[in-house]
Amino acid sequence: MIKKFLKSLYDFFFPPLCFGCLKQTAGEKICFSCYQKIFSQPIIFKNHIRIYALGHYAIPFVNLINEFKYQNRTFIAQTLALALSKVIINDYYLKDCDFLVPVPLHPARLRERGYNQSEMLAFQISQITNIKVLKCLKRIKYTKSQTVLADKERRINVEKAFAFDKNYSIENKKIILIDDVVTTGATLKNCAQVLYKNKAQEVFGLVVAKS
Repeated sequence: MIKKFLKSLYDFFFPPLCFGCLKQTAGEKICFSCYQKIFSQPIIFKNHIRIYALGHYAIPFVNLINEFKYQNRTFIAQTLALALSKVIINDYYLKDCDFLVPVPLHPARLRERGYNQSEMLAFQISQITNIKVLKCLKRIKYTKSQTVLADKERRINVEKAFAFDKNYSIENKKIILIDDVVTTGATLKNCAQVLYKNKAQEVFGLVVAKS
């Protein structure tokens, strides 16, 4: 009885908010309106490779990505992975791909953050689609965060930043690169170039948001 009263008191002064739009909810972590946006038709565009995004880098995606990426709200990955999986299952090109390849973090950045958000998404997508995750890319250059750079600087920043792990083979395989945000496409382009150099048949990009 006391616990119930205290919870009611807490909810009165600190009502639950949607992590996507920050509006008050009845207790849901993501409100129905934001769910509709997350599961709407994806944005499909060509930027060196064919790229799919759940939506633009605005509400709710900007808040969900920031909470997931920087505030350790890893439960958000489940919802995003479900939406990304839906894109794969319903798309002619993606549904028959062989591997999911997450964009890697540099080991130093991984130690700072504690987890790779792209890798976490990839493994959850794999559980739904049964497409195997292949961690065949390595980040060999510590780079500045792309978010603080202009377009030209972004391209220079990720040049020669990635290498292929020769323990794997992707010859004649179709690959889906997984990342959280695409802006200029420089990161996905550089990753795709490494994969094509190692005889991948086709490479696509799948991201949460397009900035």
